[in-house]
Amino acid sequence: MMWVYPSLKRRVPLPRHEILIETRGRMEANHRTMIHHRSVRLPFRPCPYPPNTCPDRIHNHIEDLSVDHAEDCCNKNVPIYIIPGQSRLGNLLPYALHNWLYHKWYRLYRSDIEYGQFIAKLFVSCSPPMDTPTVSLVGQINDLNARICSKVASIQKYVQTCPIGERFSPTQTFRDERFYVMQPLFKAVTIILLNDEYDVRMVDVGKMPALLTLTGEEDGLSQQLSFKSISDKVEDFISETIVRVRLNTAIEFVVAQQEREVALYGPQPDPVESTKELENGTCCNMQEVREFANQLGWTGEPLQGPSSTWLDP
Repeated sequence: MMWVYPSLKRRVPLPRHEILIETRGRMEANHRTMIHHRSVRLPFRPCPYPPNTCPDRIHNHIEDLSVDHAEDCCNKNVPIYIIPGQSRLGNLLPYALHNWLYHKWYRLYRSDIEYGQFIAKLFVSCSPPMDTPTVSLVGQINDLNARICSKVASIQKYVQTCPIGERFSPTQTFRDERFYVMQPLFKAVTIILLNDEYDVRMVDVGKMPALLTLTGEEDGLSQQLSFKSISDKVEDFISETIVRVRLNTAIEFVVAQQEREVALYGPQPDPVESTKELENGTCCNMQEVREFANQLGWTGEPLQGPSSTWLDP
């Protein structure tokens, strides 16, 4: 729900520009709360091991993936897998990482937020044996990522067969899945972070080491991926498909690939088509958004279209 706070209500009616700022700002707040909840507060903790063999009992199997988490895998550029370690302070990494990612991605009032669009989804996986070789760890995670993507596809197919109005969870309404798009890069690239390599004294999370990997799944991409564009920033070429870089380099690589795909194929989901319906995937439908604006004194045409276009840069 989008409540009008008493302090704001006392100023009604607001000028048109302020109404748009307040409305878009509230949508941005809802968007950030939603993606933070699904990646940090209650992340999906996938287990790569067969059932009943998981060394960490708190983790989930792929079959446990909910509709909420399945949709949250969509419209993200890359999955980031956090591997637990011995340090308890490493539990703070998802919080610091998500905050760093958000500030790197966010553009005031200009970011596309409909249908959970964001740069990454975080997963906290199981702890592998301490002597696990890097190549084996990467293979395990990339296989896990492929199974998650496959499960997302099956869940989306299932959701579309359900009657409108039924609920899979307290916050999830079954609906048309056209605008929850599994991005090709999400299947083609993974980033792996080791909790033990996170230092809480680190001012810039982007400086922590990361494994950047190519999964070999390139369907839907305009060209084959390689690390040629970041070769001067690679600290360790483990193989043709695995490199060790700083997190900032890994994210810049993903962003550059996504920008190339958008330049060729256009943004997905389509920003105009995806905002025509009352549902917009931002924890508040357009009817609520319009009612909120009306309470602030909006008298123009009903708000519609991508909210990233409502305000001038």
